[in-house]
Amino acid sequence: MIDAVKILDLLVTDDAFRDAFQESPGEALRKVSPEAAKAAALCALPGPLASKYELAVSRARLVEVLASVGLFYQPYCFVDEASGQVVALAA
Repeated sequence: MIDAVKILDLLVTDDAFRDAFQESPGEALRKVSPEAAKAAALCALPGPLASKYELAVSRARLVEVLASVGLFYQPYCFVDEASGQVVALAA
């Protein structure tokens, strides 16, 4: 759960991390932990990141989902809804 919190905090507050995460999630997550980087090594985002505001207001639910189902089990939860893709969180 600590990694999930760190990731969301960085995605909400750190523009450089957001840019790096969008470019290569696995590489960006080296800043969080070796475990997070390894778990996301083969991940790619299917679209742009959600805005800082969208991530901030849904932070508690995202932490709950990421901590319960595993890091990046559902990476699409970070996709910007405005891009036309439906964003769904695991129940």
